[in-house]
Amino acid sequence: MAKSYYIQERHNPQLKDPYYTALGQITKKKAKKIENPCYGYNYLTSYVIEEDYLKEIQRLKDEGYIVHDRS
Repeated sequence: MAKSYYIQERHNPQLKDPYYTALGQITKKKAKKIENPCYGYNYLTSYVIEEDYLKEIQRLKDEGYIVHDRS
């Protein structure tokens, strides 16, 4: 089963800004489960190429966002 790299953008109504989680390589099935939280909402972005995934993580950090690592 093919896996892609995913970054989760998490929106919690109690927080002003979103935060991000680097999920690493996961299946589409697992990504679908993460997309639907019980509270707030998530956007998942997938990357086929690891280099693009890592560049996006660095860009988010450079812009001052919190990026958690769950990979």
